[in-house]
Amino acid sequence: MLVAMMLPLLAGPLLQLTVQSFPRRRNEARMLFLAGYALTWAAALTVILALLLGIRSLGMSGPVRLAQPALFAVAAWWQGTFWKRRALAACHRPGLIRAFGWQASWDSFRFGLSHGSACVANCWFAMAAMSFGDHSTVPALALAMILFAERNDMRPQIRASQVILLLLGVSASLPG
Repeated sequence: MLVAMMLPLLAGPLLQLTVQSFPRRRNEARMLFLAGYALTWAAALTVILALLLGIRSLGMSGPVRLAQPALFAVAAWWQGTFWKRRALAACHRPGLIRAFGWQASWDSFRFGLSHGSACVANCWFAMAAMSFGDHSTVPALALAMILFAERNDMRPQIRASQVILLLLGVSASLPG
């Protein structure tokens, strides 16, 4: 699910690396970028899973059931904050990649780290909400569409995405 949601969002940075790198370095640059990006998400998901396992190990299934709607509500609130807009702007920030040597490799990896960090800050609460749920296709598809639309629109419709996130939270709280 995570890979399917994120690959369309990485087209821009990967295209930038392709354009900025020499042909013989392109594959290396893309792989180092993806490694840095994956490292940031691995760290974020480790925290989310540690929280989930901690709650479940205490035998409290009630808080886990309530966590997903609450996290969708927090994600809806997060959409309207200054910090979210700043993180979204960082997702559009180009990386400066040097042409030669280990510096070029390091710049590609660092670009992946910085882009991944911006993406984690951008999507943190929504991904946490998805992690605490049943991983059904409809909420995942709705969330992917929100993230893709706001990433590709220079003036994203914040209110619309807040309403959709709240509706996802309501649907997660319904029994069944």
